[in-house]
Amino acid sequence: RCNIAWCRRRKTTRLGKYPVLEVIVVTAITAIIAYPNPYTRRSTSELISELFNDCGALESSQLCDYINDPNMTRPVDDIPDR
Repeated sequence: RCNIAWCRRRKTTRLGKYPVLEVIVVTAITAIIAYPNPYTRRSTSELISELFNDCGALESSQLCDYINDPNMTRPVDDIPDR
């Protein structure tokens, strides 16, 4: 819906007359929105690999809910399932 609305609006705005400037503006807006998310800064293969790894008690992935503190003792029932 957004794409169709933008295409209709683009025909009547000044930005639509300059397609290179339009691409630069859309790219800049996308970068500003996506950059704070650490997962959008990773390569595709690295992200897919992390998404499909099993979580374990020694896993260092940020996607796992484990706290990796070797001095901390937790009962086995307290460790969440993956």
